[in-house]
Amino acid sequence: MLKMRVWNIKENRWATMEELLGDIPVSATLNPPSILTCGGEGWIVELFTGLPDKDGKEVFDGDLFNFDGGIARAEWCDDLARYLAVFADGSDLMLHAITHRCAVIGNIHEHKYLLDRED
Repeated sequence: MLKMRVWNIKENRWATMEELLGDIPVSATLNPPSILTCGGEGWIVELFTGLPDKDGKEVFDGDLFNFDGGIARAEWCDDLARYLAVFADGSDLMLHAITHRCAVIGNIHEHKYLLDRED
């Protein structure tokens, strides 16, 4: 089963189930993050990484978490065909190697300010 969540760029909110069932096209690419254009509105599709955090919460593309004093973002890497934990300084780690030691603290849409504190 494919799990995803969808962010409405224009309205800065998560898509509703009604929108998902009726408005968002099914022809999206599966390489995250997928950006769709639908009825003049932009949508960001974020896939479930298949990994839980240390508390058992599902980790999605675009989620933020603390790790060793820094904040990382779950991000797909096409070259490696896997998810990475990407830090503000550009360094990264394999996401699957650290999620069992991290807790999701937000996402890049609703909690972007967490990334701004990294400086």
